[in-house]
Amino acid sequence: MTEAGPDIVKPKEVEQFSTYSKHIIWFSWTRYDAGRIIGIGILIKDNVVLTNYADNLNINFLPFSNSVMVKLKGFAVYGLPRFVKNVPQHSLVDWMKAINYGQNLPPKSSETQIALIKLSRRLNLNVKEVAVMRLPDKKLSITDLQKSNCVVIAWGNLFYEDLVETKAVVLDTDKCKRMIPELYSNAICIDIPDPSRSKTTHCDHFSNGSPLICNGILTGVVSRQNPCNGSKPRICANVYKFRNWITAGIRALGAYIPKLEESTSYTKHMVWWGWRTSDKKYVTYSVGVILNEKVILTSYAANLTDAMTVIDNEAKELQGFTVFGIPKLLSEIPLSNSVYWKEAVCYKFDENPKPFEPQIALIKLSKEIEFDDNTAVAVQLPTEKYSVNDEMTCVVIGFGKNYSDKIVQIKAIIVRKDICRRQIPDIYDGAICIDVPVDPDEDINHCNLYGDGAPLICNGILTCIVSWQKPCLYQLPRPCASVYDFHNWIKLRAEELKSSSLSRIHSTKIYLTNCSAYQLKSLLPNGEGGHVLKNLT
Repeated sequence: MTEAGPDIVKPKEVEQFSTYSKHIIWFSWTRYDAGRIIGIGILIKDNVVLTNYADNLNINFLPFSNSVMVKLKGFAVYGLPRFVKNVPQHSLVDWMKAINYGQNLPPKSSETQIALIKLSRRLNLNVKEVAVMRLPDKKLSITDLQKSNCVVIAWGNLFYEDLVETKAVVLDTDKCKRMIPELYSNAICIDIPDPSRSKTTHCDHFSNGSPLICNGILTGVVSRQNPCNGSKPRICANVYKFRNWITAGIRALGAYIPKLEESTSYTKHMVWWGWRTSDKKYVTYSVGVILNEKVILTSYAANLTDAMTVIDNEAKELQGFTVFGIPKLLSEIPLSNSVYWKEAVCYKFDENPKPFEPQIALIKLSKEIEFDDNTAVAVQLPTEKYSVNDEMTCVVIGFGKNYSDKIVQIKAIIVRKDICRRQIPDIYDGAICIDVPVDPDEDINHCNLYGDGAPLICNGILTCIVSWQKPCLYQLPRPCASVYDFHNWIKLRAEELKSSSLSRIHSTKIYLTNCSAYQLKSLLPNGEGGHVLKNLT
């Protein structure tokens, strides 16, 4: 960008850099019919933005690839008064939830345009770069506003990469109605000073969602005019007159904050399992449920029969472990609560499973688990077909995000089959799709909440086993394998595992060049929602 010299630009008459930029958020999302949209808003709470309009992305689906329909996140940028293509991560925050005043969306140019966006996390505020702007607490008449010093904060026309303030004048309401007969009540009309003498119009200086600030007070939100007509005034929503709706909207957004993770009584059915090298340096782990004294149900497990690793130029056995009766991660595993394993069988695959195909696996333990009514109990498989629907109360049992070292129950919702099929056309018949309840209060999704192998419990019934994905796609629902649909296979193979050595199961001898934890990934899929590597030393 070529900077204009002082003899060409008179900032006080046209545009000038603004101290109000610390209150501004610029944000973006994608619409199926309009492509990428960029808007401006005002930070009125540490996680709420006031603007003119935004799609509620929780209910919007967009084409992704191979006809897959996905739910996308928008992003917002804070603390940057200049437009940049590559925004640093520390200035980015996601958003999905939005509330609009009107029912006719997107609103017409002459209709009320005011909306709230909820950011996916609370911002760290500071007085210089990121600050909340207070809502007005005093009513000002149009006459008062006409006497006020008013500016609009938006992308500049001359300084087009920067957020600048441009002087604005408030027009008489009767005059505005003559020019815009369909003008709604509670509107403010503005324009640039003396537009007849200017080479530019408000179309060049005012952006959709820009704040109108008069005498330092947040006064209006600039509406979108489509197409923009510089010969007519620009409409703003009067923030003071919509303050009750704004306050109620902030409360409504807060009402969508669910407590996703909580303690569970289901831990007595759970194990966490994995494997480590013979020198016990590294471990990768997942979760599963107890089927009987010697068999664990999960989504995928490598058969470790004959699996070897190389440590200090010496071939050593690779063996798995299972921990029961202890619903939290420990660096030292008590022998009384651990059992080794080497044999496993998976449904229809020997190597890495495909993300949208059935994933069910069984692990055979080297010795029986000693059952205890309080700490180690076999799970009951469903014996009757029942309808899985989006009205059921469901939880995933596993390691959470806030409680990453403790087995908890995490809220989940069933995604309707038609919606899941629309989003994932290649998913196998009979798959159950789940997702996180809408609008969590953090940057979380099923990828960092639901681990593979975790059971989904709906209305108290073991319903499905969460599948592995790599890469994990938070935009898509998470597939689960129905326990009832695979009931016969699970029961038959569990009995075989309990009573036989499974010597007939094919396995490949595996050699790892060193004891690096990352090398162990070759034995087990590892994705954002999958098994985690941990150093026990």
